[in-house]
Amino acid sequence: HPVRQLRNSMTKKYLKMEEERVSFEELESLTVGSLRNAVKDGDVQNGSFMSGQIAGLVKKKQSCKEIIDEIISEAGKLLK
Repeated sequence: HPVRQLRNSMTKKYLKMEEERVSFEELESLTVGSLRNAVKDGDVQNGSFMSGQIAGLVKKKQSCKEIIDEIISEAGKLLK
């Protein structure tokens, strides 16, 4: 299943295995539980961190509150 992910140790290993033309089953075994590793366990090296098309446009680290406050502030300026 094609997905976009942030690059980490697991994705690098996956790409290497893919280049080596390993079986789908071997690739699948590498990724089993990787979403849980990312979301629940916070494993940044072996987790599957999904990302969208615009992930490359992110330039700063912000909390959800900061993002929402920024959106509201910018919307307020535009609507005036």
